[in-house]
Amino acid sequence: MPYLALYLKEALRLASWLPPGDDYALHVYFALMAARDPLSLLGASQYPGLVHLLGFASGDPFALGRLYGLYALFLIPAGIALWGLFFNALGAPRRLAFFLSAGAVLGSVRTLAGLIDGQIAEKTVLLVVVPLGLYLWARGRPLASIAVLSTSLFINYLGFAYAGLLALFIALRDRRALLFLLALAALGA
Repeated sequence: MPYLALYLKEALRLASWLPPGDDYALHVYFALMAARDPLSLLGASQYPGLVHLLGFASGDPFALGRLYGLYALFLIPAGIALWGLFFNALGAPRRLAFFLSAGAVLGSVRTLAGLIDGQIAEKTVLLVVVPLGLYLWARGRPLASIAVLSTSLFINYLGFAYAGLLALFIALRDRRALLFLLALAALGA
């Protein structure tokens, strides 16, 4: 996979003072807005709030840019670990589970390119929320799974499409989970 060398080189730039992707500037802007007005987290169109809580860490735009770049780098091992836990919970031997997980995360051009571009909200859902929700489901904890998957609504709307469909799938297989999902929907309405 020769493209991995290119993405590794670009991913290392994420830790620099200015991450290379254009979405990082938007995240810094929304984070600075959130630090001044926390209610702005609720109306940030494509980028709802949770990833913008970093705005409380620093008021320096360059420091925030670097924090977001480091956060994107963190998502890669976090995704490998969480997807590995899920594959292991499905019955794959531990080494095979983490090998498959590393292949899935590192072998996805869209995931790596998205992290370099700054699509950290969607990738947070894809690499953290979804595998954690699926892991909980595989361990027989459908309510906890739906609770985790529902956090995606506060991270990224495109990510919510993935997680929302999974939550619906889980809810349709378990009556208590369906009631829980309906209660969450009623609270959100």
